[in-house]
Amino acid sequence: MRAAWYYWRSSGRRQWRSMLVVALLCVILGAAALGALAAARRTESAYGRYLVSINSSDVYVNIPSPDRALDAKVAALPGIASSSVWLGLSANPVVHGRVDDSFVTDGFAGSVGGELFTQDRMTVVAGHLPRLDSPNGICLTAGLARLFGVHVGGHVTYQFDNSLSLTNAPTGFVTYRVAAIVELPPALVDQFDQVQSAVIPPAATAAALAHRGAVAFSWVGVRLRNGGAGVAKFDRSVSQLATRVGHGYTFAIRQLDLVHQQVQEAIRPRLSPSPRSGLSPCWRLSSSSARRCRSCSRRRQRRRVRSGEWACAALRWH
Repeated sequence: MRAAWYYWRSSGRRQWRSMLVVALLCVILGAAALGALAAARRTESAYGRYLVSINSSDVYVNIPSPDRALDAKVAALPGIASSSVWLGLSANPVVHGRVDDSFVTDGFAGSVGGELFTQDRMTVVAGHLPRLDSPNGICLTAGLARLFGVHVGGHVTYQFDNSLSLTNAPTGFVTYRVAAIVELPPALVDQFDQVQSAVIPPAATAAALAHRGAVAFSWVGVRLRNGGAGVAKFDRSVSQLATRVGHGYTFAIRQLDLVHQQVQEAIRPRLSPSPRSGLSPCWRLSSSSARRCRSCSRRRQRRRVRSGEWACAALRWH
């Protein structure tokens, strides 16, 4: 009788302790898994918040001509909530006293109406975006800043060329003060956007237009009233505009909501929201821990029962 009582007390205590260890493991690992799931969901929504913060366009329309009247015609199409333009300026950087006309470094955008400053806003890595009325401020991407060997507060010089000339004849030089090192929007996209470029604010753009043939092409950033749902209808409107303009013009459209979806899919968390799958490591670990605890407990119990039986037999013998 004593042996049975001893066995019950010993096994009950050991099982209670094992279950407590398993419960604590489940709580700790379960909290870690749920925390990871919450962090993944925050990461998934972060890019959407970024697009809102930069006032991102829904589409970009390319104007393959220096004719700025076409920018206004695109901006007047139906279904547009807002639009702004950046001009592809015909200019090359002067690096260490020599003009560098490489296509890798000749990206030079002039903001019109706040494009890249208030709509499709650039991400500042260092410094501050220049004021829209700054006549000599400039923003550089990191690669271009390295090419010039300058930092925020330094000065860079560009040579303007006449894009209407067969020889791209130079029309003058302009020196700018570096206000910021930036990343062009939208961030985290394909190589199309990862170019080395300089960007000047609207006031500096207006001054640059004094150079003959300063504009080579332009892009119109468009925010649609219906967002991505209105892209198909807007595409038809652009095609109709190209037909009316004639002269063989085609206006390429870059549908940014598709790019946004691709980025969103790329950063979407792969962690399953199912509690069972999210906590499966916890269940596996807790199960193996429980098995080990029960195995150890049984061995101890057998030893103690045997010792208890030997004690009872010795008492009866005496």
